[in-house]
Amino acid sequence: MENKEQSQLKRSFLLRRKKVRIAGYAPSLTDPLREIICYTESGGRLVLRNHPEHMTWYASADGRFFHLTKHGMREVAVCYGPAMARRVKSDYPVLIYDKKRGTSSGRKMCHHFMWEVWHGARVQGMEIDHVNGNKLDWRLCNLDLVPPSENRRRASILRRLRKGGIVPDDVEPEVLRRFFSRVSLSDPAEVMERSFRMMD
Repeated sequence: MENKEQSQLKRSFLLRRKKVRIAGYAPSLTDPLREIICYTESGGRLVLRNHPEHMTWYASADGRFFHLTKHGMREVAVCYGPAMARRVKSDYPVLIYDKKRGTSSGRKMCHHFMWEVWHGARVQGMEIDHVNGNKLDWRLCNLDLVPPSENRRRASILRRLRKGGIVPDDVEPEVLRRFFSRVSLSDPAEVMERSFRMMD
C-alpha cells in the first residue's frame, strides 16, 4: 500500500501564474532566474532553483520538480514503477524533462537531477547516495556525494540493521550520517545496534 508521499508524486497540478508570486514579478521564459521564491495558493513558501543546463526546469529542496511554461509554473510528476524501469533500464524514479526527444537523453533519474540543480555536475567517479536507503526519497537532505565503496558500505550496513528491525524506515538522514561515521562494516551486529541506540 502506497503512502501519502508516494501518492502525491503521482499527481501533477498547475500553479497558475495569478496564484503564484515569484520574486515580486511574473516569471519569464526568456529570463529564467537561478533561484526564485514561490508563494502557493495555500500560503506555503517554496524556494525553487533551476537546472544549470535546462533553465526552465526547477526543483525545491523537498524533492518537488517544476517546469516554467508560457502558462505559468507547473509542478511535474515523476515516472516510476516496473514499466518505466524496463524502459529506462533503471529501477530509480525518473524525471522526463524533454518528451520531444523520446530517448534516454530526455530523461534523468530524480536524485541526479536534484543534485545537479542544487550542487552542479557530479564529480567523475563519485555516486549519489540515498542516505536512508529509500529510492523514493530524493530530498536534498537525503542525498550525499560519496565514492562507490562508501555507497556500498552504507547499503550493506542498512540491510543488516533493517533485517534485524533495528533501524526504522522513517529515520532522519542526519542521524544516519552520524551513525555511518561511527561504525565499520566489520563490526558485529550488537556493536552496530548499540551505536545506533546511542544516536538518540
